[in-house]
Amino acid sequence: MLTLRNALYRYYQQKGTLPASLADLAGSYPGNYLPQVPLPPKRLLLKSYPYHPHAFQSESAWASLRDVLPLPGYPEPLSPLAPLQVRLSQKSHTLQLVSGTHLVRSYPAAIGKNDSTPEGYYTILQKINKPRGHDNIYGTRGLVFQGNGYAIHGTNHPESIGTSVSLGCVRLFNAAVEELYTFVSLGTEFIISNAPVPAQPWSNPALFILSARPEEETPNVIYTWLH
Repeated sequence: MLTLRNALYRYYQQKGTLPASLADLAGSYPGNYLPQVPLPPKRLLLKSYPYHPHAFQSESAWASLRDVLPLPGYPEPLSPLAPLQVRLSQKSHTLQLVSGTHLVRSYPAAIGKNDSTPEGYYTILQKINKPRGHDNIYGTRGLVFQGNGYAIHGTNHPESIGTSVSLGCVRLFNAAVEELYTFVSLGTEFIISNAPVPAQPWSNPALFILSARPEEETPNVIYTWLH
């Protein structure tokens, strides 16, 4: 549900309107906000999530999504959900996915050597399934956050995770980048900082991965990201 709400919010930010249906979020590249529209848990006995775009209010865009896409069978959290953000702490080599005060996922990451991963505030510009590069160097997924060669991507060198070794890109384990690709839509904020991430007991739950589709691939493009 958080994945869907974030995708709707980012879609509205970029297009000024909500999609006619949730299925429109799972378009072909470069309009692939999500790889698929997740289905409700079987215990809810729903074929699809209820979607009420007429309930949207532009003056309170995020808050009104509680009515546009209500949580079936659950109350809203006491600590409100917020649009998803990705945050990278370079000092701790930790990438976190957060929703307001809620920590959703935490992953170890490899970053650029010699401070080549740029600090700053970015957004996810492109989502690419199976990005082409020599020797599968970019792993199974790529999320471009700056147009001149910077991306969050997988790797064919998992032993590099947790180190400062790239030319500027952010590397994750392939399973981690596949899960992040599932959660994060186009337009999601990405913040890179040297500030350390506060230590807290945390263990990611079971992986939540939606299969990416051939329509999200760019088979005729060979990428030269700063891996």
